[in-house]
Amino acid sequence: MPSCSRLGSRLGLGCALAVGLPTLLTAQSTEVGAILANGYRFAYREQGHGPAVVFVHGTLADYRSWSGTIAVLTDSTHAIAYSRRYAWPNPWRPDDPPYGVAAEASDLLALIRALRLERPILVGQDAGATISLLAALREPQAIRGLVLVEPPLDSLVQDPVLRQQWARQHREAWAAARQSASPERPIPAARALVERRDGDGAWDRAAPADRQGMEENAQTIYLTDPSEPVMSCTTLARIPVPVALVQGAVTPARFQRILDGLGGCLPGASRDTIPEAGHAAPLTHPSAFADHLATRWRDLPR
Repeated sequence: MPSCSRLGSRLGLGCALAVGLPTLLTAQSTEVGAILANGYRFAYREQGHGPAVVFVHGTLADYRSWSGTIAVLTDSTHAIAYSRRYAWPNPWRPDDPPYGVAAEASDLLALIRALRLERPILVGQDAGATISLLAALREPQAIRGLVLVEPPLDSLVQDPVLRQQWARQHREAWAAARQSASPERPIPAARALVERRDGDGAWDRAAPADRQGMEENAQTIYLTDPSEPVMSCTTLARIPVPVALVQGAVTPARFQRILDGLGGCLPGASRDTIPEAGHAAPLTHPSAFADHLATRWRDLPR
């Protein structure tokens, strides 16, 4: 994720836009804009021409998470990466109501309509994968295909003991993070969530630019409803579009088991592994992930 100085230089904007309370990006850049959808103004970046692909980021992230992937893609693809509600640099207030993945699926569909995209492919990572899946279930005719990178859907874990254990750990991690700080001072909460999720010392091990990005999205800890939707094979069978499931080679067992369950409900879905990558494969291995995307969507019907 680019630092303040590199981002400001690339977009022709000052660092005042990249620090402090989030501020909307304007049309000062040909790469980044803002658009009104579902009653909210979303910052987004687009690049290239051709079939549309919408990228949906995960927790403690924003549209910049996809910069490495988009940079690798050719001009034959119209790539759109947006910042989800409350994520940097979108507007928020400490007393804004929490917003969950079901509501964010409505945001995504409204964004597709506002940008007048014709049946885009949705590429989602972490919570962004859940949002993409819910959007496809709600309006399958609006989607051409799905690429889902490790959605946190514990209801799909087949082992009942592990299913309950991981769902409980998910709830406890968010609760502990929120107790460690306040909406007005959210960075310690973001640090606590990362440490619970990725292990002790994970925050300090993160690259400085990545850590800055998480700090700039720390407020979402308090503005996100972390509840997971309950999925079943009966529900997932309603998806009529091609689905590609992606995981990192060294991702935690929880996400491997979730994808096992998801693949069992979608026998026609492909499944691929990004070598040497963990849960954040698109961020840490953007070239390998972009190559995977190019291979998978090349044969999708227009």
